[in-house]
Amino acid sequence: MLANSRTDKIGLVLIVVVGLCWALAGCGGGAKQETHQDVVNRFKPQYAELRAKLQQVAGKIPQRATERKVTASLTPQPVYSTQTDKPANTDILMHPHLLDPDAKLDSSNQFDLQLANHLLRALQWTGDKNPMSATALKTKATDSVIRDLELGLQTRYLAVAKVAAYAPVVAVDKKTFRGGQATLDGFLVDLTNQSVVCSFTVSAKAQEQVSYKYKEDENAAEVLAKLAQSSLWSAARQEFIKALNEKCGGDFVLSK
Repeated sequence: MLANSRTDKIGLVLIVVVGLCWALAGCGGGAKQETHQDVVNRFKPQYAELRAKLQQVAGKIPQRATERKVTASLTPQPVYSTQTDKPANTDILMHPHLLDPDAKLDSSNQFDLQLANHLLRALQWTGDKNPMSATALKTKATDSVIRDLELGLQTRYLAVAKVAAYAPVVAVDKKTFRGGQATLDGFLVDLTNQSVVCSFTVSAKAQEQVSYKYKEDENAAEVLAKLAQSSLWSAARQEFIKALNEKCGGDFVLSK
C-alpha cells in the first residue's frame, strides 16, 4: 500500500513537470529564438528615427570647416576607439554616409577613413539594402549583431569627416607616382540636439618613397600605387584622430 502511494506521488510530480513544460512551450525549447531578421525588424523603427536625425545633421554641416575648439570640457566626455570591444559613446562617419549609409566610397574618386564602428553597420543592417545574406537572416541572432545594434543607438557624439580635396595615387611607372594628398574637414556633433560643437581641417600626404617587392606575375606600378595609397589612408586617419583629441577634447584612440 505504501509503495502504491509513493508511485502515485511520483506520477503526480511528473504530470506537474510535464504541465509546466507545455506551459513554457516545451521542455528544452523555451520561447522562440530570435533570428537576425527578427532582431533587425525589432530595431528598424529606432534606426529609422536615427536616419532622420542624421539627415538633419547633414544639413547643419557647413560647406567648409572653420576652426572651432571646445572651450569647456564636454559632459559626458567623448570616447572613441577603433577597438570595438571597448566602451565608447562616439562614432565616426564620412559625410556621404549621413544621407546614404549604403554609399560605396571608391578610393579612385572618393576617400573613406573607414573609422566607423557600430553605427554604420547597424544602419546598413536595418536599411533597405541589408548586406546580410538571406541565409544569415534566417539563422539565430548572434550576440555580436545584437550588441552592434544596441551600441549604435547609444551613440552620443558623432565625428563627421568631409573631404575638401582629394588627389588619389596614380602610378606613373614602377618607381614613381603622382597624387596622394587629401584634405578633410572634421566636425564633432552632439546628437542630442544635432549641434556642431567642434570643427577643424587636416591634411595628409602619401609617403614620398615607398619600398616594396612584387612577384613576376604582378604589375609593379599597381603594387606601388596600392602601397602609396595605403600610406595616405594611414596618415589621414592619424591626423584626423589627433585633431579630434587636440581640438575637441575627449579620448579618441586609434589602434595600431
